[in-house]
Amino acid sequence: MPRDTRSFVVAACLLALAACGHAQLAAHPGSTTQDAGLASAGAPVSQSPVHFIASVPGLATPPGYSYAASAPAELVLFAGQVALDAEGKLVGHGDFAAQVRQTFANLRLVLAAGGCSPATVLRINYFVVGLDRERLLAIRTVRDEVFTNTRPASSLIGVAALFDPDALIEIEVVAARVR
Repeated sequence: MPRDTRSFVVAACLLALAACGHAQLAAHPGSTTQDAGLASAGAPVSQSPVHFIASVPGLATPPGYSYAASAPAELVLFAGQVALDAEGKLVGHGDFAAQVRQTFANLRLVLAAGGCSPATVLRINYFVVGLDRERLLAIRTVRDEVFTNTRPASSLIGVAALFDPDALIEIEVVAARVR
C-alpha cells in the first residue's frame, strides 16, 4: 500500500474509533502523542484530552500537523471558512496572505460560536487555488500562530477554483466539544 494511502487509512481508522467512543483503542502502539485539554465555552480545561498522534513508526514525522486526532467528546463539523468580512465582502483581493489571515480570523469566530477553540480542533482541510510552496509557507505561518500547542490532522488540497473567482483559500475543520 502506498505511504499516502497508508497514512489516510491509519488516520481514518483512528478517528472512527475515537468518534465511536473507543479512544483507548485509537492509541497506536509506538506512536508519539500529544494531548490538549478540551474546554467548553467559558469553562476551564476539563479532564477530557484531545489526543494527537504526532508520529507513527515507519512514517516520517509531519511538519506542523499530526497523523490522527481523537477526543472523548462530541464532534462538531464546521463549514468551510473563507476570507469574507462581516458584510460578506471578500478581504484581500489578489493578496493570498491577507486572505489566509482573514480566513483564520473567521475560523476562530465560528469555533467560539460552536463552543470550541483552536485547542479542540481535531482535523483541518485546506483548499487552495494556485497551490505552490509560497502559499504553503503563508498558511503555515498563520496556522502556527493559531495552533500554538496542538497539531491537528490535516490535508492540503490544490483546487482550480472556489465559490468566488477571487477567493484563494477555504479552511474547514472538525473540532471536539465537551458534552
